[in-house]
Amino acid sequence: MPWTVWLQDERGEPVISQYAVILFATVPDSKEFRLLRYLDPYGDTYFNRFQMDDFLADWDKLNPLGDQRQQWNLVRDMAARCHDEPHNYVRFIGD
Repeated sequence: MPWTVWLQDERGEPVISQYAVILFATVPDSKEFRLLRYLDPYGDTYFNRFQMDDFLADWDKLNPLGDQRQQWNLVRDMAARCHDEPHNYVRFIGD
């Protein structure tokens, strides 16, 4: 199941020109995932800077599928920047 992931500002504009395409075999819906279990596979899901500690903890529990290491690292970098800068959001766009 693919998601397109952006780092965007409060107006919905991209903060960086790159975006990531992430594939999960299934939505991580286990209770061990504090935030990622709420990803909407068919809609958009936004995470703000106050959620980034939990987001990063969840993200680090997952292993990328196949050759996605670069995309996963990009999302991790987006999350770190979102954590450090106000008015930014990590947006997952469902398929």
